[in-house]
Amino acid sequence: MTPTPATGGHCTNPAQGGSIKGTTLRFGGYGIRLLAAARITAAQLTASQAAIKRKIKGVKGAQLYLRVFPDIPVCIKGNETRMGKGKGTFEYWACRVPAGRVVMEIAGGGIREEIAKQALKLAQVKMPVASEFITASAPPRLGAITDHALSKPEAALKNTAPKVIPSPEVQSFIAIQAQAGAAAAAAQPAATTSA
Repeated sequence: MTPTPATGGHCTNPAQGGSIKGTTLRFGGYGIRLLAAARITAAQLTASQAAIKRKIKGVKGAQLYLRVFPDIPVCIKGNETRMGKGKGTFEYWACRVPAGRVVMEIAGGGIREEIAKQALKLAQVKMPVASEFITASAPPRLGAITDHALSKPEAALKNTAPKVIPSPEVQSFIAIQAQAGAAAAAAQPAATTSA
């Protein structure tokens, strides 16, 4: 069995779920979407942000939006340190980003696609994993699946939902309950009219 890229080890039952939340642009017209899950450090985000700002500073009104925030403190113990004696010293801030999540967006100022693509390419180099350039018309992404049907998941699920057919035992139970209910309903008006 080959190691999976997400876990780094052997995975006999890979994750099947997922979410399309945060996989499309919200504020801008162009952005970066990660193709694999990663832990991004604050230094990597800052370097990417500086590279983009350097490129788009000539475009009046252009703005950069960060869609992730490094809120996880990473603590590391020194190499060849004995076990115990605490967790280790704080090293840096980081954030966990799932596959398909939009990390940065560029908006405003009527920025041209060529300029945005060049600026985001500079930021992609500084990211620890592969990413893709997307526009506002890009469809949502669910893991490795990019499909226009994902933009309206309720409509897609209505057509594919399987019909539930009860077992014969359940069908006979339902029939008995219906007969008992009909008999009770027939007896009820007779009892009320005689009084």
